[in-house]
Amino acid sequence: MASSSQYAHRWKYDVFVSFRGEDIRKTFIDHLFSDFRRKGIYPFRDDKKLKRGEEIAPELYRAIEQSRFLIVIFSNDYPSSTWCMRELVKILECKKRDDEYEVRVLFYNVTPEVVKNQSDSYKEAFNKHEALNRKEVPKWKEALKFSANLSGWDLQSLSNGHEPKLIEAISKEIFYKQTNGPLDVGDNLVGLYSRADQMDLLQLVEPGKVHMIGICGIGGIGKTTIAKAVFNLLHKHFEAYSFCEDIKGAEERHGLVHLQENLLESLMHASNIKIRSIGHGVSIIKRSLSNKKVLVVLDDVDDYNQLEALAGSPSWFGPGSIIIVTGRDKQLLIARGVEDIYEVDLLHDYEALELFSLYAFRNKDPKEEFKDLANEVVNYVKGLPLALKVLGSFLFMKTVKEWETQLQKLRRSPHSQIQQVLRISYDALDYDQRNIFLDISCFFKGENKDYVMKVLDGCDLFFATNIRVLIDKALVSVCNDRLEMHDLIQDMGRQIVHEESEEPGRRSRLWFPSDVFFVLNKDKGTEAVKGIALDVSRLELNICSETFKNLNHLRLLSFRIRSWNDLRDPNGKIRESKLGIETKVKAISRSLDLLSSELRLFCWHGYPFQHLPLAFYPESLVVLDLSYSYIKEIWSGSKGFIKLVSMNLGHCRNLIKTPDFTTTPNLEELVLIGCENLIEIHPSVGLLTSLVVLNLRDCKRLASPPKCTRLTSLQILNMSGCKKLNQFPEDLGKMKALVELHADRTCIKQLPYSVLSLGNLRVLALGQRGGMQNNSLGSIRWPSVIPSRTHHPPGAVLPSLSNLNKLRHINISHCNLTEANLDGIECLSMLETLNLSGNDFKSLPSLSKLVRLETLGLVGCKKMEALPELPPNIGLIEAQDCISLRELPMRSTIYESNTLCFDFTNSPKVMENQSVESLVTMLLPQGRIDPYKIVSVHLPGSRIPGWFTNQIVGDCIKVELPPDWCYEKFKGIAICLVFTTRNRNRRKSNYGSVWYTFKNYDDTPIGNVHSFPDTVYQYENVGINSDQMHLCYHQSGPDWEKARDFISVSFDVYGKDCVVKMCGARLVFEEDAQEEEQGSGLKMIQWLPLPSHAED
Repeated sequence: MASSSQYAHRWKYDVFVSFRGEDIRKTFIDHLFSDFRRKGIYPFRDDKKLKRGEEIAPELYRAIEQSRFLIVIFSNDYPSSTWCMRELVKILECKKRDDEYEVRVLFYNVTPEVVKNQSDSYKEAFNKHEALNRKEVPKWKEALKFSANLSGWDLQSLSNGHEPKLIEAISKEIFYKQTNGPLDVGDNLVGLYSRADQMDLLQLVEPGKVHMIGICGIGGIGKTTIAKAVFNLLHKHFEAYSFCEDIKGAEERHGLVHLQENLLESLMHASNIKIRSIGHGVSIIKRSLSNKKVLVVLDDVDDYNQLEALAGSPSWFGPGSIIIVTGRDKQLLIARGVEDIYEVDLLHDYEALELFSLYAFRNKDPKEEFKDLANEVVNYVKGLPLALKVLGSFLFMKTVKEWETQLQKLRRSPHSQIQQVLRISYDALDYDQRNIFLDISCFFKGENKDYVMKVLDGCDLFFATNIRVLIDKALVSVCNDRLEMHDLIQDMGRQIVHEESEEPGRRSRLWFPSDVFFVLNKDKGTEAVKGIALDVSRLELNICSETFKNLNHLRLLSFRIRSWNDLRDPNGKIRESKLGIETKVKAISRSLDLLSSELRLFCWHGYPFQHLPLAFYPESLVVLDLSYSYIKEIWSGSKGFIKLVSMNLGHCRNLIKTPDFTTTPNLEELVLIGCENLIEIHPSVGLLTSLVVLNLRDCKRLASPPKCTRLTSLQILNMSGCKKLNQFPEDLGKMKALVELHADRTCIKQLPYSVLSLGNLRVLALGQRGGMQNNSLGSIRWPSVIPSRTHHPPGAVLPSLSNLNKLRHINISHCNLTEANLDGIECLSMLETLNLSGNDFKSLPSLSKLVRLETLGLVGCKKMEALPELPPNIGLIEAQDCISLRELPMRSTIYESNTLCFDFTNSPKVMENQSVESLVTMLLPQGRIDPYKIVSVHLPGSRIPGWFTNQIVGDCIKVELPPDWCYEKFKGIAICLVFTTRNRNRRKSNYGSVWYTFKNYDDTPIGNVHSFPDTVYQYENVGINSDQMHLCYHQSGPDWEKARDFISVSFDVYGKDCVVKMCGARLVFEEDAQEEEQGSGLKMIQWLPLPSHAED
């Protein structure tokens, strides 16, 4: 079965109905089609009348082929119509050819037996056909016999002749199938369809108008589920669509700029869109989407600025667009100009009972002995879906007595306080489970599950076992390895903590900024406080030496930077001193004297003191994160950090040396990224047998590698950017568990032979990028090759490179390597990425045996004269600035990658030995490319090839359609552009992205906005020193059927440095492929596949 995205590309209509018009057109059919429209189901309907014996119009056959659901209504007089019988045969042919078609039959006042046996009125009809349509009769009879056995509906047996019930059943089934789209809306969708009906979906697809629709209601009522169902139903009618889930949470975690980038990337089908500020993002959204028909859902919006940044006005979007916003605050939606607001109703009693029963009994109906109790629960919950699910899950498999006990608790709670319903599940938890639930509610929603497990296991809460209980009770969920929780349940948990005391300082957990400020600045803390969380980028807070003196039982302290934008100065730079980041939490004393020794999590970004308290003995500490802080010394001597698992001291500029690790035997992760003044790592680090990650990236003054004596568990060693480091650790070969080894941008000049004993190595990075030629690996060798000038101990035997047979990614760019250094590389059968940029090769050994290789980097290999034979899965060849490159591989390989890009920017000699036509023919074997692949070719060139019959100077070209224009014979359009830059040879410049749009004679878009793969613009060290050319081929699609008179192709460049000089286009028809005299150029553009674009 095809995915919903495929349906969106393929189906023009939702339903085609075959019926005998004189029987039911003005009664049953009119009502059925009206119900279709109310539910947003788009049917084909043709009201033309055919005379007896007249042939079916071609558009009817086409409509059948373009409809997903094919419904045949057998009435008494159905077979008397030649037209109907031919439609039936066509419908069955479609189903036989492609199982994606959904065929249903309806017996309208006729029995299946009559249809199957062709008796009664059906027999009379065929007696007449025998005289006029003798040849077709056998086929028609067989079609009827086959159809009588298909699934469908019978008016009499299903609804006892009640047509409205039958119509509801038909449209409900189709509606359900339609909502079965790319978004998961869950299983038990009780009441979904009736609520979606109330939104009157038909008016949402009104052409020409941009709709902003609101879905409003309390938490847990099903706003997101309804939005997903509507999205799944409607998305196929739009050029592009995006469902932005959990706007509130996403903004808190990543900021509005990140949300703007995600929205643009999904709607523009692009990647790596970079936005400088919210205002910049608004400008790009307006410019990019103003002519694009899109469907956007903004889920859980709770702030005016969110709408202002993502969908500030209907004018931002193209005609016909729909913007759906869900949220709890109706006034917010009204104030922002959302025109139609749908307030979600609670479930009706019968719906609530069904939903509750599905969770409490795993059946639509309650068990007989539980019926009264189940109705009592439903009466209390008042139709709130989330409460029904949670309570039903809690009562599942409980006895009648247990039910009665829980219902007694319900009776004591006011009906208006719906959160109390959810609290019943909380009350059933044991002590450890409650603490985990409250910690997640207050501190860890959205956090990585493994990270939380480390912290809470350190609190002796047995996380792995107890989290399963919370998940089973529908209190917590895990999505993409992150802990999630419905807002209503989170509110319930936080309310429980709030009710512990009217005084914040006597509550167990503090997360609300004003409460944290009150307790810490007013010295109101007590031993009751177990956890504090604060975003240090937003709340101004002064910390003195005794701020934490009364918080003796504090186990979780998290002062994190969550919003970097709030720490930027007017120029957009992060405010920082010579010692660290300047957060809004300030030190007003020279030191911190007191801190709870019961801490398990101590996270303080920008910690403003140079030392930890002298009386700080955190024997139970699990996670220590003081990144971006002023810390100068963590501890001296041998303090007991016996349970410490993770230590992050990244970007601590004042840190000169690490502490003694003798008392941290369980440390698994040590992060020292960006410690620019670190010069010494204590040798005891080599004794950490549990250490998995050691990250020293950009420790620029570190001159000696860490000791690795017993690092038997180490999987990741990152020394990238340690500019003074000139050797690997002596015991490198003993780290048998090592998976990633990063030593790029260092002064290391010799690859030790012990690296070949690292049999689990998957990533090896040794490249020297960014103007570090003086520090490059001038003598680096693959150990399988021993140049004669190299001296080795007598009898030394070097292992083969094949020992590293698990390697997947290698970066050995700018290492002064030659051909001899790569002998044996063909043994690396698992290799996926190979970066050889900036080396001194003239040629390379064959890479054809590297069957998994997808990316080959050769940027700036200025001596390289020939490309090697390539493997079949190669997807990207980056060969920019290869000024000596002349020879390309012979066309002996059929490239199988779904994405194929050859980039020869600034490699002028590539064109000396072949024309553009022969070059592309050499790279892409004709006739073997899947039409859905993404292929692009980038070449030096300042002239559009002659076989582009339409050429113009500028960035927009008009292509006249021939007088005998026939869509059926149209294969596609080849396009080409030549671009240049305003700043040639400029380095480290992002030149932007090139987008192109097809438009019809009336300026309406044909299909979507498309883009060239933009790798050519992203290289930090590749300047554009001459005109460059892009070639691609765009296959025809259903949207081209409406083309008339002429079409235009316009190119837009997002980026100030890139300019389109000229462009060309050529229409390609079936007959072009048969004309030998057209030459290889025209043949080439016929099989160049589709470039990157959105679905049609």
